[in-house]
Amino acid sequence: MTEKRLSLWDSSKKDDYSTNHDRQTLELLAKNNGEHTAKDLDSVLAGISPEQSNFVEYLLLSEKNTVVARYDSSDVLLPGLIEKGLLQLPTGVGTVSVLKLTTTFRIPKAVWKALNERRGALIPEGRPGQAKRLEELTKQFENRIDALVETAVIASNDG
Repeated sequence: MTEKRLSLWDSSKKDDYSTNHDRQTLELLAKNNGEHTAKDLDSVLAGISPEQSNFVEYLLLSEKNTVVARYDSSDVLLPGLIEKGLLQLPTGVGTVSVLKLTTTFRIPKAVWKALNERRGALIPEGRPGQAKRLEELTKQFENRIDALVETAVIASNDG
């Protein structure tokens, strides 16, 4: 048995593999950054409930892109925003591991940037009572979240 083995891996298969791997990596990064949601942000925002819209306004007025809260599947606010792509759970965290536990929910980087680009339309600058509105929204959501924070990665990259 001195016969040479035939290799199943050749340069064309290697090129196909590399191309496919690179494409999948770019797609995963785009999804993690929320690019798919940011591209379609106007229709996503048109499809959210008034309460969800108030929460997005609350985050924008607070200038915070991350929420610390208990994952509660019976409360549709945060899971609904995750479903719409406006919030994300940390990478690797599934609903089973956060059930009845506190975790972070963050607005994806591209979505945060797109929201801030539309800020004038969503929250007209100079509108009287922005501080009062923020106070109202804080009271509306204070029992459902533990804290709002600005994620350093997003802040340092200018959203």
